[in-house]
Amino acid sequence: MLWETDKINYMMQDVESGLELALEERKELGLSIPENFGVQIEFYTKNKAYAYVEADKNQIVLNSFIIALDSLEGKKLEKARYAKSYFDSVNNLFGNIGSDSMLKFMNEPEKMFSITEFLAGDFEEYKKKLENSGIDYEHSKKEIIRAGASVKNIINEILPDIDYGFLKLYSNHLRHELDHLSFIESPIYKKVENQLMTLKGALKFSEEISEVIEESRFKWTLEHEATQYLKQMAKESSAFETRALFFTLIPLGGLKKADFDSATEEVINYFHQNYLISGSLKHEIIKVLSKVESHEKKISQKTENYLIMNGEPSNLLENPRLEESDRKRAVHIIKNRLPEWTRYFEKTAKIAAAAHGRTFKNNPGLMKEAEESASCFEEYIRCLQK
Repeated sequence: MLWETDKINYMMQDVESGLELALEERKELGLSIPENFGVQIEFYTKNKAYAYVEADKNQIVLNSFIIALDSLEGKKLEKARYAKSYFDSVNNLFGNIGSDSMLKFMNEPEKMFSITEFLAGDFEEYKKKLENSGIDYEHSKKEIIRAGASVKNIINEILPDIDYGFLKLYSNHLRHELDHLSFIESPIYKKVENQLMTLKGALKFSEEISEVIEESRFKWTLEHEATQYLKQMAKESSAFETRALFFTLIPLGGLKKADFDSATEEVINYFHQNYLISGSLKHEIIKVLSKVESHEKKISQKTENYLIMNGEPSNLLENPRLEESDRKRAVHIIKNRLPEWTRYFEKTAKIAAAAHGRTFKNNPGLMKEAEESASCFEEYIRCLQK
């Protein structure tokens, strides 16, 4: 139904044409261009698009259903959001199982549950892990099976709108991920990422020590390592995301004539709303803060999940339960610790966004020079201010 070969070939032809234009844009601006990569279209994963490097495999993945959501309105958007909550629920139970398996769940949910449970090995242990993380497996299974036929009808109804919306909107997401892939391959990214991984290792070691030895100095060490790690994460994510967001917010052909003062403000606002208020960076910050708060008594996985979802719409088919004993510390993290780090990340993002905006306006080629010569975030920003 959804993934006929002719349709995929047709959509890929459009994407390949769009990719040629995106690469030409980077060439004209004097930006770095990634090598040896592919582009694929998926129907659903949680992110609209993403890029990754795995050994020698560089890939950009575009997710047609998620991208097309931004083109829908009214009843169609309402139905599409319901379908998304269904796919999210399957994803939460079994991880990223791929578009084909996800669509099979929609078509034959009972059969797919039987197959997936059989392949999971010690499934009772797996269920226990899910339940410890706040997911009621049997309840979710029942709801997914019950809703499968409705979701299938919704997708059949709005599929032409999804295809149209994807082809209309994919370009900016492709250009965003193309910039990520260029950054990932650059010398500056490798240096900054190595620094981040070193700090992550130190944080993990401090966490393990603090779980064994109940001395205040080890809690101080854990807090110190967490602070250093979050500061480095703020620098990397700000440099990495704010530059790519100019491609998200400015259409193809617009980077030579854009109002970059206005565009910079848009980038900062987008970063704040979609990464810090309700996005992946918020989740990562909470995970680190939860480690620090767990020094005296480990915070349960249920509580950590609650913290991550706090202030956001909970998944339609989930009912996370916060353990009462953790409530005070959970509230402390959300109300006191998280805002402090949200402000820090936003401040760092403002510096990076302003530097990128000026560079796009005056001399985009400086970004390639900065990627190759800088050894840290501060030096990268200084290179853009030449």
